[in-house]
Amino acid sequence: MLLRSRANVVTRYIAKVRRYNELGAEGLKDKRHQHRGCQPLLPQAEQAQMKQNLQTPSADGGLWNSRKVADWISNLRSPSCQCPKMLGLSTFVRVKVTSTTTRTRTI
Repeated sequence: MLLRSRANVVTRYIAKVRRYNELGAEGLKDKRHQHRGCQPLLPQAEQAQMKQNLQTPSADGGLWNSRKVADWISNLRSPSCQCPKMLGLSTFVRVKVTSTTTRTRTI
């Protein structure tokens, strides 16, 4: 195990030396903060439309959840598009809509 971890350190060191030889000091800089990330699933206009729709009850009369948001996005894009539930959840969270109903508390 110790030998494997040392070999990993040597491999990373060799990679850094190669980058330095190819790019100079610029190759050793940490460029992770320059990565912009991926494009949002919905453009600003569609996010505004979704936020407006989330203020009203869902089609079945219940509260919105990630599955319903994913279905709404799929219908917006095209009926054949299948939006995964997690993308619905991340979009639901990004728009920052909270439920206005309180949960009943059983004692």
